Amino acid sequence: MSIIRTRWAAIGALVATTLGGGGVAIVSAAQPDGALAFVPIAPCRVMDTRAEFAVGPRTSPLGTGETYTVNTTTSDTGNCTEIPLTARSVSMNVTAIDATLPTFIVVWATGTTQPAVSNLNPVPGSPPTPNAVTTGINANGQFDVFNLQGDVHVIADVNGYYTDHRHDDRYYTKAQVDLAIAATIDDLPVDTAALESRISALEAALAAVTDPSGNWAFPGDVAIAGSVSVGSSVSAGGGASFGKSLAVAGDAAVNGGATISGPLAAGGDATLGRSLSVGNGLAVGGALAVDDGASVGADLSVDGSFAAGRDTVLGRSLQVGAGLSVGGPVAAGGDVITNGDFIDNTP
Repeated sequence: MSIIRTRWAAIGALVATTLGGGGVAIVSAAQPDGALAFVPIAPCRVMDTRAEFAVGPRTSPLGTGETYTVNTTTSDTGNCTEIPLTARSVSMNVTAIDATLPTFIVVWATGTTQPAVSNLNPVPGSPPTPNAVTTGINANGQFDVFNLQGDVHVIADVNGYYTDHRHDDRYYTKAQVDLAIAATIDDLPVDTAALESRISALEAALAAVTDPSGNWAFPGDVAIAGSVSVGSSVSAGGGASFGKSLAVAGDAAVNGGATISGPLAAGGDATLGRSLSVGNGLAVGGALAVDDGASVGADLSVDGSFAAGRDTVLGRSLQVGAGLSVGGPVAAGGDVITNGDFIDNTP
């Protein structure tokens, strides 16, 4: 089993546990370079080329191959008065009306290369054709509108703009966030010495898992998705759950229940404070004691004595080297063999 860890990860986990669901509140976030922030505004019409509804200085349709420049930040912006000089792009609905020939409309930032894609594709006789368009604008707040052929009226309604907030004081830099977190951790109402002691204990336990030649002890529950092999003993203050097999060269002691999806092999004694459930076989080199019931999907082999506080259910055979004592009935799919006394405490 591979475990990747750092001391800061351990500190983070222990701090989260100590706070009991609290944490560090960072109101603002670090802004990545080049990112823009959207600012919605009340929809306003910045362009309408129809003479009877004209918005802006133009009162005639765009002709064949014509490019018309619209300014969003000066006095000729029609009904739009909320777009600042700091805006980098605008979000609009653009509508084409009364096209005399099949054509296409392109919208892009003034002073930049015209894109090779269209925003609208009106044809004669079609109803007003709107489309959502987001386009950049130049430093003067301008964008261009191009018509391929024929005559066509164009309407542009702005619903918001994008602006650069990299230098806005509502955002923190990464360095500022790191300093804020460090200062908050320093001010936590915890016993620093006790916290360091817990971190050291956790690191030692993790090291034991990484190098399983020594003992493995945890004060609380243990849940492992894969297999575990330990060179010496295993001790858990709470329950133990293993997604696959557990092999222990020495004693295995669990104060709570143990659930093991694969086989369990213990070279020494195995003691469980509650129930034992093993999906595959169980082999114990010493004595096996279970305060509650025992359930084993395959063979159960115990070199020493076997004592269960309640029912014992086995998928196949049971072989015990010494005495067998159970507080409830024994159900085995195969033979039951005991070299010592068989004591049935069933009421």
